[in-house]
Amino acid sequence: MKVLVIENKNVHYSTVSSLQEHEVHIVNSIKPALNILMNPEKEENVFDVILIDMLMPDIIYNNDKALTGLLVLLMAMKNKVPYIAVAVPMRDERGIMELAYEYIVNSVFKNDTTKVLIKDVYFKNWKVILEELLQD
Repeated sequence: MKVLVIENKNVHYSTVSSLQEHEVHIVNSIKPALNILMNPEKEENVFDVILIDMLMPDIIYNNDKALTGLLVLLMAMKNKVPYIAVAVPMRDERGIMELAYEYIVNSVFKNDTTKVLIKDVYFKNWKVILEELLQD
C-alpha cells in the first residue's frame, strides 16, 4: 500500500520505519501535505492510506492547532483516500476541543469511499494504528 504519513515530530519517525512493507512517504509540516492534497490528479499524490498527526503546529487558528488536522482529514476524504487514521494526543486540559475529542476518539467513521479511524494516543505507533485501521 502507498502510505502518506503527516507527522511533525522526529521522535515518531522510528515507528514509521515499522511500516517498511509499504511504500511510505513522510511529510513533516502542513504545507507539503496541503500541496499533495490539493493536487490529487497527479499520480504521485494518490495514496491508499493517510496517517495524520492531529496537532500540526504550522498553522494555528485562534490558538488551536487541532483545526489544521481536521482540515487535512476533510481534504483527504474529499480526495476519496480509502483509509485515513488521525492520531489525537489526549491532554488533561478540559477545554471545548478536548471535550469534543473525548466524544469521538477511538471511533471509526465510514462512507462509500473512505474509512476513518480517530485514535487516542499517548505515543504514536503508526504500525499499530494502521493495523487497527485496516481491520474489518
